[in-house]
Amino acid sequence: RSCMLGLIDADTKAFQSMMEAYRLPKETIEEIKLRDLRIQDATIRGIETPKAVAERSLSALYLLDLFVEYGNSSAISDIGVGALLLHAGLEGALLNMKINLPSLTDKEKVAMYVRFIEETKQESEAISSSLLSSVHHKLNQSMV
Repeated sequence: RSCMLGLIDADTKAFQSMMEAYRLPKETIEEIKLRDLRIQDATIRGIETPKAVAERSLSALYLLDLFVEYGNSSAISDIGVGALLLHAGLEGALLNMKINLPSLTDKEKVAMYVRFIEETKQESEAISSSLLSSVHHKLNQSMV
């Protein structure tokens, strides 16, 4: 929890540094180079922070599988809601990564981030779907 709260603060700071970089003067060649460098640095921070959120959210989704299997059956619906919330947070993080990609000039890094987004999205959809199916199955069993 504290890690995720720290990432919220880091995301805010990354956004602020990006806005500051875009406000830098661009009158001379030196100013333009410095501005561009700061924009790239801020953009990478603006991508890396939500990437860390996505990675931690995906890890947490995998942990929920243990709770479905071995956790308190009275809390099974809470586990399902947790899966939905983690998946939503992960999707939001991937969207925040995507919004910053057009500002990144390093095409190899862009390609690396795009791969990460696609693979993580696919993996999170699979685990979320599996978790929700298991939750529904357990709830259906409890109604019989």
